[in-house]
Amino acid sequence: MDTSLQISFGMAFSSMSMQSQMLDDFLLINQFSSFEFPWEIIFPAGQYLSILSIPDKVRKLNKSLICGGIMEERLTCEIPFADEKMRQHFTQQLISALKKLSQVHVYIASLECPLENIIGDETATASLQEILRAVAPILISENMILLLPLRMPSNIAPDVVKFLRDTMIPNIKLRLDIHPWDLHSVKNPEIMAGRLNFETKVITFRYDADCGYKIKKTHLAPVRV
Repeated sequence: MDTSLQISFGMAFSSMSMQSQMLDDFLLINQFSSFEFPWEIIFPAGQYLSILSIPDKVRKLNKSLICGGIMEERLTCEIPFADEKMRQHFTQQLISALKKLSQVHVYIASLECPLENIIGDETATASLQEILRAVAPILISENMILLLPLRMPSNIAPDVVKFLRDTMIPNIKLRLDIHPWDLHSVKNPEIMAGRLNFETKVITFRYDADCGYKIKKTHLAPVRV
């Protein structure tokens, strides 16, 4: 790993169903320099009694913020398979959401469209590329990064690399969602990402703490990106 790279370590709250009022203590943990919050916490619909919003708080603490799930997840998963009218409407909503994020200085967001569900379907792949190319101008003008999730381990890494190269948008990056308890089936986990390391911006480790799972050094060590 190139030690000259700046690496942020933090928590991904997007799948934890935590209330905004419960997050303040986590923001003060010195070891965390990055946080992933869902759209509903960055832009709460209800009344959150605080002087500062979450983006303001994170910025004041000199930490980075990622929007996890910029659009509704179930819709996002289905939109590459939808008709043209629905895709166009979704694209306009996505552009508006990106503009709103840039206004509060949030420049990284995840589009919850799992690539393992898309790659291999030519029509869905073309539809996703169409959407990404439509939002490229706002990404470039605002210097934003849009993340696409890929579950790891994965056997479609070469196809994902080809997809990103064909799309030709440098502001589209990967979020590798690593499921540590699936790594036992990987012969060489230290090289499982292949050339994806050039396309990756964020790595998350997904596990169920309620089942007694804990992240171990043996899970972290093989990851090379």
